[in-house]
Amino acid sequence: MLVKLRFILVFFCLCGFLNGCSKASENKDQGLLKDLKKYTRNYNRVNITEKTKKEADSVGRLLLSVANTKQQRDVLINYIFYVNDNRKYIDELLIGSKKSKDIRDEGYANYLLANMFNKTFQKDSTYYYLTKSEFLLSSIKDSIVLQDVYVFKAVLLLNDKIYTEGEAQIIKSMALNRDQKSLRLKYTESLCLTDALKGLEQFEEALVEADRCLKYLEDPEIKKFYIDDILRLNKISVYTTIADIYLKQKKYIKSKELIIETIKQNFTKNKSEYDPILLSKLLLFLAEVNIELKQYDQVEKSLKENIDVQLKYNNLHDYYSAKTLLAKYYFLVHKEPSALNLVQEVISYAKENKDLAIERDALLVLLAFYKNNNQDNLNRYLELNHLIQNENIAAKNMFTRMSFESDDLLKTNKQLQKQKRLVIKIAIGVFTLAIIIFFIILFRQKVKEMSLIKLFEKDTHKYYDSILNIQNELSQVRILERTQMAKELHDGVLNRLFMTRFLLMQLDQKSYVEHQDSLINEIKKIEEQIRDVSHTLIKDNEFKIKEFDQLLEDLIEIQNRNQKVKFSLFMDENISFDNIDIKYKIHIYRIIQECLQNVHKHAKATVCKVSFMFINQYSFRVIVQDNGVGLNTTIRGKGLGLSSIESRVKLMNSKLIVSSKKTKGTKILFKIIMDL
Repeated sequence: MLVKLRFILVFFCLCGFLNGCSKASENKDQGLLKDLKKYTRNYNRVNITEKTKKEADSVGRLLLSVANTKQQRDVLINYIFYVNDNRKYIDELLIGSKKSKDIRDEGYANYLLANMFNKTFQKDSTYYYLTKSEFLLSSIKDSIVLQDVYVFKAVLLLNDKIYTEGEAQIIKSMALNRDQKSLRLKYTESLCLTDALKGLEQFEEALVEADRCLKYLEDPEIKKFYIDDILRLNKISVYTTIADIYLKQKKYIKSKELIIETIKQNFTKNKSEYDPILLSKLLLFLAEVNIELKQYDQVEKSLKENIDVQLKYNNLHDYYSAKTLLAKYYFLVHKEPSALNLVQEVISYAKENKDLAIERDALLVLLAFYKNNNQDNLNRYLELNHLIQNENIAAKNMFTRMSFESDDLLKTNKQLQKQKRLVIKIAIGVFTLAIIIFFIILFRQKVKEMSLIKLFEKDTHKYYDSILNIQNELSQVRILERTQMAKELHDGVLNRLFMTRFLLMQLDQKSYVEHQDSLINEIKKIEEQIRDVSHTLIKDNEFKIKEFDQLLEDLIEIQNRNQKVKFSLFMDENISFDNIDIKYKIHIYRIIQECLQNVHKHAKATVCKVSFMFINQYSFRVIVQDNGVGLNTTIRGKGLGLSSIESRVKLMNSKLIVSSKKTKGTKILFKIIMDL
């Protein structure tokens, strides 16, 4: 009892310690998230350098290392929105929100995915993720983020010049959270509504909204959302829109004055990467105003500056729009060849890239100033008008289709919720049924005991069958062992007998007395070897080799009794035979023995050298080389000659290399890797 109580106390102490560690870790993360949030708010995304990019990447990695909490995801959303919208960060937000079952953050992640795809002009993917975001946010009635979705949809529609539907989306956004709307969102809604009204040619209303945008930008509260550079660029954007409205109202003097004042007051020395783009837009409007006022002095310069900027940023649509206006200017100042060249260049680009609006504007210039092919140009102009209208209809249809799919998705979700509840009920029923079946099976266990006994008997029969199979396999092993012994007799005993017989044939009466003792010793060794093989067959012992290098030297000495061939042995002193497996020693010895016999029988050589060459501490190379007549390496001899050598080499996981040239001798080589 005392032990149990002590265990419980230790357990609670440990839990308290872990809880304290957890709280300390949470406090540390909260401090870090506070710093990261401050960084994202102060990040200057206008003037980006390589240094700031590296810093931003480091901050992103640090943010991903923080535990997945609501606060972490909020900071991550700001980081993606203001600093780096790389796909990996959005995916992490999506994964984290799904793990936490946070539908709001999941909806925001889909919104950010739509924003990412919009930057690469993938409209279908953009609409898909926007619709998904709208569906998720609508399901929890989160009107705050839903406002951003409506504004985003409005921007997409306005970019496609679908002004009526764009205005409708802005009005939907404005209707939400009127009392709790942030100044940033109010400004964004007002700016989008200005563009929509301008596109619908409701110019006076558009000017009122543009004036409201400027008031929002002058409000000190807006600095909570935008740094100074972003505020300046937004002001330039609003002034540019107002100048364009004046231009469309044919208030050319007011438009010109506003453009000049905007350029003078808002373009600083420390330019951002967006300054040249905005400045080029103003210069384009200024050139257009000067053409209408017939003040041609600065028109060509302004347009060429605009063209250079658009080309630098690869904005080809605006690039060729500026060239179209430049062509109009050339017609007005009677530079017809230059004008025609520009118009043809613009039309060629437009046809190649299917830019219908650019081609239509270029044809309009031709119809106004150039009378040749007037009927063909007019027909093409009317055709382009028709095609552009069809494009607008197609874009409207796509938006309608996506809206329909959104409604359909909501209905599908409701059906899935019903199905989910039904599945839960079915699961409970199945679980209950499973418990009942379990008890039934448990009750029937006694009935199955007899069948288990029968199965046991079958297993016993299988056991005896397996014993018989093992005995058969043992018989096969014995047969294999006998084959190996036969090979041993061939390679060992017969080769020695052959050598003895060969020496006897060469001896005369005088030399017989000299070699009598050595021949008797050789026959004794053959007897001993036969006895060893016999003992191996009876006792099943391993064939052991001691002092392997001495055995090799004895073999060479025996071969040198034949005075027709001079045999020599070289063994690198770095080679140690102690680490070689006993079986490998046997194979090496028999291979060399067989090679030397082949030299005696077939080579007609005068010199034969056996070399053991050191490679490294784990391997060496064996070479047997003579200066005889050579042999045909493409033919393997029958019986247990070269084929026997090759089989032994394979048993050592090596490869036999035989090289020979006629009258220049034969070289046999194989490599040994020590089995440590």
